[in-house]
Amino acid sequence: MSSLNSGFQSKTACLKELMLSVMKSKASSPQSDLSVEDMRRQGVVLLSALKQVNKTAQEQVKERREAVQESKRRVDSLQLQLQNLHYQVQHLKHEAAKCLDFEAVDQSVNLIPEAQFLEKSKGEGKDMEELTDDHQLMLARLQDELEQRKGLVSQRSSMSKSRDSAISEIKELKVQLAGLRPGLNTLLKATEPVQIALQSSFTEQRQVLDTARHLPEPLYVLFAQLQAYAEVQQHGTSFSVSVQISGDVEAGKKISRTTIEAQRAKFLHCDSESDKEGGEDDEGRQHRKSKRRRTNTNEDQRQTMVLMPHPMSVVATVVERGCGSIEMSFRYLSMLNVVVVQAKPSWQATPVHSCSSLLTPSGLLSNLIEEDDGTKMEGSIATQVMKAQHMGDFGQYTGDVGLAYGWLQRLSGLSAAYTQDNVEACRQLEVVVSAVRSRIDSRFALLQQLTALEQCEVPIRGNSAAFFPSRLSNKLISFTHVREPMTYPWVCLSSKSELIQKTDLCYMVQLERKTQDRAQMHAAVFISQNYPRVTPLFIVHLVNSPAAAPSSPSSLSQSTALRSIEKELNIHYKEMIDSEHDDVDILGLLTRRLQMCFDVLMETEPGKAGEMAASDKHFLLSKGGRDHCRAFRYHAMHQVFLPR
Repeated sequence: MSSLNSGFQSKTACLKELMLSVMKSKASSPQSDLSVEDMRRQGVVLLSALKQVNKTAQEQVKERREAVQESKRRVDSLQLQLQNLHYQVQHLKHEAAKCLDFEAVDQSVNLIPEAQFLEKSKGEGKDMEELTDDHQLMLARLQDELEQRKGLVSQRSSMSKSRDSAISEIKELKVQLAGLRPGLNTLLKATEPVQIALQSSFTEQRQVLDTARHLPEPLYVLFAQLQAYAEVQQHGTSFSVSVQISGDVEAGKKISRTTIEAQRAKFLHCDSESDKEGGEDDEGRQHRKSKRRRTNTNEDQRQTMVLMPHPMSVVATVVERGCGSIEMSFRYLSMLNVVVVQAKPSWQATPVHSCSSLLTPSGLLSNLIEEDDGTKMEGSIATQVMKAQHMGDFGQYTGDVGLAYGWLQRLSGLSAAYTQDNVEACRQLEVVVSAVRSRIDSRFALLQQLTALEQCEVPIRGNSAAFFPSRLSNKLISFTHVREPMTYPWVCLSSKSELIQKTDLCYMVQLERKTQDRAQMHAAVFISQNYPRVTPLFIVHLVNSPAAAPSSPSSLSQSTALRSIEKELNIHYKEMIDSEHDDVDILGLLTRRLQMCFDVLMETEPGKAGEMAASDKHFLLSKGGRDHCRAFRYHAMHQVFLPR
């Protein structure tokens, strides 16, 4: 290749010199044609030589290219052979791993332990020398397993035959029982006159039990307890309990526990779909609006299904003779696994409008046994379902579906979702019925007292009049319901305002002295929903008293005396309760004590010795104790007033 390159360069140089000579020759003597012709012939010879060099170079390039292609083919062939060898190695490794991991059929058989088999073989007298070989030992163990399984198969066959014979026998007995049913129905129908004569309700009870079979489990547990309690209660008592099943029985038959659990699981795992962001054009906005409306509609439908009760319900009525009755309708919210109650009271007296909040269904059963208003269900399935459906707190739906009290869940067998105090006591239906009766008695007594007090009459029953003097120098001029008690400055600034609850019922009491000064005392009375377990709270205020500077000794003395009166009313009230029935009349007793303390306050005021002497009240000491308290305590036996 180097020789061609040197030949090409030399011939090119010669041709270049020849061309330069031709140009010089033409330039010096244009007429010298012979010399130019000679040079032309030399140039043609040089061009032929260049062509020969070019041809030789092309032939050598072609040979080199063919040699390179041949080398590439050999490399590709070697590469392919190497790849095939690599694949064969991988395949052999895979086959080797399969062989190493191979498990024989006998390895999947659950054989008895080797030590136990050897001990068993030794006890059966088998040749132990044959079992020294591992292969023979495995064969013996497999044979033993085969014999045991054959015995089990034969035992299974015999048991299957026994089962089939028992099934056929049961079918025959069912046919016989079905044949007895018409005769039994005829017999029961024939005994109806006897049942009427003996005042027996056997047929009605049988029909009720047939209907009760279609109740959901929580309502059935509750119904069984209520029915048993109603049957064993003593006749001639002051109360009665009755229970019945209400609702659509045919619809209840179509609802099974499996269907309820499947639907509940669907609600637990179903979340509302979020709206997707679209374009900013009008068509995109209209599409999002229509999709949002469809989503809201689906959410409303799901929420309605979540709160839908079972078509059947249990209705219990507790009648307290002389007071009233309360009808409790128990329903089961199957999706929430909660039993709710709706109460409907009935009173023998017309309730005053001002105390209607204490006579509502929510006020009648709230805090019945424990601090439970029926709106909280912490840790229950209901909380999970409502959270999945974005429904918020259960309390906002109680007005429509009812209240879910903790004691009701325990009586219905759903106590696993509730962990509150007094669990063992609340499981007894007798405790719940007793609490309902006490609530009816207390509400009826409160109704009577409020009716009398709004007519400016202080109700005092029986021997309770002995706790007060025979004559008082003031009278009740007003007892009115107040909706916004905190608008009164003396109520809002009182230290006892922190004890006031939002559900308390407030009344304003106005007392007026019968003397010439016509002094008045106002008192705010707060009645709790737990009355009489929680006694009314009194906050007193004195008006129309002789003028005194706010910082004068007389004003400070009156302020201390007013706090002492509140202490007498809010703390020392238990001495007026003699029996278990007097606590329901505590409102009237405290109002009369307020009148008594008002007289003592005005008659023991400094500078009114003449009024104290003219009074028919006897004071051993007008003040006493470390705080110089007034003599607000009345000793009924000696009819004198003493300081505490």
